[in-house]
Amino acid sequence: MLAPIINRIIYQPGMTAATPGFTPAALSIDFEDVQLVAADGVAITGWYMKAPAPRGSLLYLHGNAGNRRDWAQVAPDFINQGYNLLLLDYRGYGDSQGKPSEQGLFRDGDAAWVWLIEQAGRDGLPAYILGKSLGSGVATYLAATYSPAGLILDSAFTSMSQLIAHHARWLPRFLIPKLFQSLARAESITCPTLVLHGDRDELVPLAHGLSLYNKLQAPKALGVIPGADHNDIDAYDSYWRWVAGFLHRPQHFVAAMQDTSDESFRRRWQEVVMA
Repeated sequence: MLAPIINRIIYQPGMTAATPGFTPAALSIDFEDVQLVAADGVAITGWYMKAPAPRGSLLYLHGNAGNRRDWAQVAPDFINQGYNLLLLDYRGYGDSQGKPSEQGLFRDGDAAWVWLIEQAGRDGLPAYILGKSLGSGVATYLAATYSPAGLILDSAFTSMSQLIAHHARWLPRFLIPKLFQSLARAESITCPTLVLHGDRDELVPLAHGLSLYNKLQAPKALGVIPGADHNDIDAYDSYWRWVAGFLHRPQHFVAAMQDTSDESFRRRWQEVVMA
């Protein structure tokens, strides 16, 4: 009885404001349609958008609402910085088949990542993963499984179970299924990782990002964006400075930012705990 209600909360492909016929061509971006088949036979779709002089390739795993037509608006910033972008529609989203589920999204991520690293390998490029909100749950799974050249967690939660419990305090904890357990996977991630979070995020509280950062054993950096909420974090110039610096040289960047990240973490954690 509870599972259908929780699924409607987590997965919201119908919350789209995009024009049905929209493609990246409207943004003057060269692209190709990507048709993939997940391990369980579900057909999923994506757009592969190409930078004129690429220095790397990125799998962008979007949030829970809308589809690739809505999320393509982030593409120009990555393309302009020199990164090819694979923007995936999870099963049940956009033109992809099937119904969304945790294991289903993991299979979709597997198929997309295998496709992207094959492309990047032929081009001699490093391949990265960025997970935004819901996408962070898929991104941590992929990073723990495949170890990309770098991982960006944008407005990430510790687990979907904890997030649901935070927003539905009336719901008994034992009724909430364990879903997208990112914190439990954090110690298995070995690649350089950038954690980005807005300090005014009301959907996924900052404490989630801080907990993930603290649990990570990999080379890591923490970027807390002052004034940013959940859905406007990428409207801040500082967000793109963090992203550009990290993608350019992940290992060097996290090493250079370690002291700043740790100081930021201690300050923000104290603010959250004392609030």
